Amino acid sequence: DSGDLPASVKLIQDLPGESDEGRAMAELVHDLAPGAPLLFATAFTSEPGFAANIDALRACGAKVLVDDIIYYAEPMFQDGVVAQAAQRAVDAGVPYFSSAGNYGRVGVDEEYVDGAPGDDGNDFHQFAPGSQVANITLPPGCGVRLVLQWAEPFDGTLGPGASSDYDLELYDCSGASCDLLPGGSADAAQGCSLQGGGPGGDPLEILESPENGGATPQVVSVAVNRVCGEARRFRIGVTATGGCSLTGSGYVFDSTIFNSAQIYGHAAAAGAVAVAAVDYREIEQGGDRTPPQNVINVE
Repeated sequence: DSGDLPASVKLIQDLPGESDEGRAMAELVHDLAPGAPLLFATAFTSEPGFAANIDALRACGAKVLVDDIIYYAEPMFQDGVVAQAAQRAVDAGVPYFSSAGNYGRVGVDEEYVDGAPGDDGNDFHQFAPGSQVANITLPPGCGVRLVLQWAEPFDGTLGPGASSDYDLELYDCSGASCDLLPGGSADAAQGCSLQGGGPGGDPLEILESPENGGATPQVVSVAVNRVCGEARRFRIGVTATGGCSLTGSGYVFDSTIFNSAQIYGHAAAAGAVAVAAVDYREIEQGGDRTPPQNVINVE
C-alpha cells in the first residue's frame, strides 16, 4: 500500500509465520534501485535448504544475492554447504553479500594448551593470559550464546568427522571455587569419545548461558575441556541473547582473550563479501550513542 515494494516480487519459497526481515531488505533494495526486479527465497528451512535456494535464485536469473542469516552450526574451518553455494554463485559471476553478524571482535582463536600438564584429571585449556577460564560480564537481562569449533572436518558430505573431542563449559567463579552453572556444559560425544573411537561427529559445541536475572552485572567464566584426542586450534564465537547487543548493552569481555574476528560460515567464503552494520541511532546522534564518543561504531 505504501509503494515500498513493486507490484510483483517473485517468490521461489517462503514460509508462514516467520519474520518480515526479507521483506524489509527487499524494500531497501527497491528504494535504492526501483527498477530492479526482486526475487526471494527463504533461508529458514535448513542449511541444505538454504544452499538449494541460493542455487535456485541464481538459476532464476538473480544478478546480485544478499542475505543476513547465519546458522550457528556452519563450519568455521572449512566451507559448509551454504558457503559452497555462495561460492558457486560468485564463480558464476553473481556477487554474494552476507551480514558480518553484529558480533564485534570478541571471538576467541587459540591453539589448545594443557593447563595442568601431568594431571590426567585436568585437561582444561590454558588461555593466553595463563588462566583456565575466560571471563564475560553479562549486563542485567542479558546472556551469551557460545559456539566452540576446533580444526577438524565435519561429518558426512564434508568429511569423516572429528577425531578429537572438546567440551564447552560455563562456571561461576565468584566464590572460593568455580561452580558449574546450571545447564552450563555442552558435551556431545565426538571422535575418540564415540563408542569404538575413530572419526565421527561434528567438531562443534553450542552452549547458551542463563540470562542474568539480577539488577547488577554478573560475571560468567568460560572453559574449554579437551576430553580426548590431539591438541587442536579452536575458535569460540560469541553472540548476545535476551534481546541484547554485544556492542551496545554493556557486556565486558576479557580483552586479552576475546579479541579475534567473529566472521565464519558462508560470510567467510572466499568470494563472498561480509557487510558490517551501523545502528541508525548511532548515525543520528553523530556517533554519541555508544562509546567512544564522536565515532560511528559498527556493530
